[in-house]
Order: sequence, then structure tokens, then C-alpha cells
Amino acid sequence: MLPASQVCRAHCNNPDKNAALKRAGNQVATAKYNVATFLPRNLFEQFSRLANDYFLIISALQLFTSLSPTSRYSTAGPFAVILFLNMIREIWEDSKRHFADSEVNNRQVKVIRSPDPQQDMHWKDIVVGDIVRVTKNNEFPADLVLLSSSGDQGMAYIDTCNLDGETNLKLRISLESTKTFDNPDKIQKLRGYFEYDLPNSRLYNFTGTLVMEETGSQHPVENDNILLRGSTLRNTDWILGLVIYTGAESKIMMNVQKGRLKQSNVERVVNYLLIGILLFELVVVSIATIGMAVWVEKNREAWYLPYVGSQTSKDTSEGWVTFLILLNNYVPISLYISLEIAKSVQGQQINWDLEMYHPETDTPALTRTTNLNEELGQIQYIFSDKTGTLTQNVMEFRKCFVAGQSYGFGTTEIG
Repeated sequence: MLPASQVCRAHCNNPDKNAALKRAGNQVATAKYNVATFLPRNLFEQFSRLANDYFLIISALQLFTSLSPTSRYSTAGPFAVILFLNMIREIWEDSKRHFADSEVNNRQVKVIRSPDPQQDMHWKDIVVGDIVRVTKNNEFPADLVLLSSSGDQGMAYIDTCNLDGETNLKLRISLESTKTFDNPDKIQKLRGYFEYDLPNSRLYNFTGTLVMEETGSQHPVENDNILLRGSTLRNTDWILGLVIYTGAESKIMMNVQKGRLKQSNVERVVNYLLIGILLFELVVVSIATIGMAVWVEKNREAWYLPYVGSQTSKDTSEGWVTFLILLNNYVPISLYISLEIAKSVQGQQINWDLEMYHPETDTPALTRTTNLNEELGQIQYIFSDKTGTLTQNVMEFRKCFVAGQSYGFGTTEIG
């Protein structure tokens, strides 16, 4: 048995003890923003783009100095439009994620929570230790230990394509000590507790023990007894399973990468080009400033240019800023407005594309983000393998047992 500090525990038919464990709830959130984080996070991501930093500097110089030879709002106005359009697009896309999260969290499943009879509950209300009944072609609401099923010898078939992309069905086996508890009345008589690994992201490894309350006997729980959230029950009428990991602690959520700023190759290339354009602009501005300084020195005595005679080095440095503002259109701000509008329209066209609609399941295309539109259809690498041509003999440590203690996380034919 593992040390108490290295295990989780779930009690069978004992809601009070399970509630005392204070484990994570089963509500999941895959959305990128919430009300509190939207503005700071969105602005941070927008100003991580070099062009936006450039436009911000130009806008500040125009608004808060008297050095601009153009209108105060000639850059700030279009720049504000760019930021606003991006925020609207992000809100629209993230609202779809919130809607999907709400739909998943409010799905219903039959739960057996002693001493109450079987009842329908939302997924988000499930807690560790609950016993759930899942029927054929439905997803599992949390990570479960398979207690019993309608299949022969307590077997069940599951589809894990949402987890690992594999379409072949996998076999899971009920615990030998619980497979006869095959209805709600019997399952409520089960007494004992499970001890198992702390939450982790390893999809194919699980170590646990079922300790029966009456006899104190211990029964091993392995990966073949586990049903992971995200997989679907197939070719089996029903299963009864005890919840061991919920919500953010489930293995599928432990493997989910947090939302991050995605940049297409085109955008990365544009950033490099922008650096070159800015360097060229700075050179032009510097040359213009030097030319102005030379011209001023030559014409200080001209009687018809009285303001030239009193010009100082400070005026020359301010002239550099004036030239920078005057030439800021080297980076066309209208191009970025057009890109934001084009990406939003393209996203809707993908959603409305009848060629991408699947009538059998009534599933249209769903654009989750439009930041990578230009990546569609672009192929960088093709991996090809012919049996026998890419093989390599490598000895890799998988697992060993020393004095009854298991080391390693490999899965072998013997355990």
C-alpha cells in the first residue's frame, strides 16, 4: 500500500467521507477568458505583436505632444478600431467555448449516491465516490473505476479516439470482486474504499487498490479497470463505475494545454518584414533629420527665415520625432484592419460551408479560432513509413519490481 501522502482515496457509498476529502468539482472550463481576465489578457496578447506596439507609440506621440504635423487622431483612431475589432472577434470565438463548456457541464447521467436511489444529475454536480450508470454510445462524465457491466464476465468496450486518436475499440474489465454488483440495489451494498495515484496526466498508467470494509481484503486496480473521461462506451449496454478523478483532475483535462497566442507562419514572416521596414524607416528619418540640421546651419543668417537662426539642438531632436510621425505610414495601419475583417468573414464562411457539413450527425464545421486561417491547406512535412524500413532496436527500461515495490510506469504483458 502506498504512503498516505502519495494517494487519493474514494469511499464506496459514503458521501460524508467523500465530501470531507474536498476534491475538485467536476465542472470544466476550456474557455480562454472570463469577465475578470478578458481585458488584461487580450490587451497583453495584442501588444505582443510588434505592429501594435509601433502604432501605440505613434498614437501617443500624436496625442500627447505638439510635434505631430498630422491630425492627432490619424493613427489613434484606426488603431482603436483594430483593437476593438480584435476584441469583438475574440469575444465571439470564446463565447462558443463557453457555450460548449455549458453544454458539457449540464449533460445528465444516472448517479447512485447512497442512501438515495438512482437519480439523474448534471455532470458538473458529480463528486469523487459517486457511482454512475453510463449507457451505450455515451461518454463517461469523469474518470471511473469499472465495477460491473452488461458484458460477459464484466467486460466493456470503449472508444478512445477523443483521447489518443485511435479508432479501434479497447477492452476494459470489471474488478473481479465487484462484477456481481450489477444493479443499483446490489451496488449500494458495496462497502470499502479505493486508494490510488494522485492526479496525473499519464493516460496508460494507473495503480490502485480496493480495500473491502468487511473483510479488509485488498484487490489491485489497474489501467484495464479504468474508464477515462472523453472516451465513449461502445457495444456494451451499460456499465456501473465509481468516480475517482473529476473535473480538472481528470486525465484528459490534465493533458489539455492552456490557451495561448497562436501565430501563423504568415504572421511570423510579417513580423520579420516589419522589423526590416522599421529599421529602414529609422534610417530615412535619421537622414532627414541630419539633412535638416545641415540646412539650418547653412541658412542661419538668412534674413527671410527668422525662425532658423534661433533653432537649437533640442529643436533638431524634436524634428526627428516629427519626421517619424510624418513617415509612420511606412507601416500601413489599414492593412491590419483589413486582416481582422477578412479573418472574421473567413471564419463564418467556413462555418457555413455545406461541403464541410456532416448530415448523418447533423454536424457543421466549427471554427474555434480564426488566427490560423492562412495555415489551412499548407503542408510542410509528409511522414511515410514502409514496414521494415524505419525500425530500430532500442532497449528501454519499462518496469521492475523490487521487494514488492513497483518502479517505472511502463505497461507490459505481465502488468
